[in-house]
Amino acid sequence: MLVELILIMGIYGYWLVYKYFFAALATTSLSFFGIVVSLGIFIMSFLIQVVITTIDRTATTIIRKVLDEEE
Repeated sequence: MLVELILIMGIYGYWLVYKYFFAALATTSLSFFGIVVSLGIFIMSFLIQVVITTIDRTATTIIRKVLDEEE
């Protein structure tokens, strides 16, 4: 659920930036449109990586606590 929420917020945020800042420039140049799309893909992949890293650290902490209680 956390991954989905952050991705939805990231996509919406990037869409707002694209709509108000990049749309006018992207319509004038095909190469700039490609750069803007690549920037959006980069931002989404960065958000996914941050979420997965956070989930991994949380899961590792929980597993360590459970294993320490058993001993």
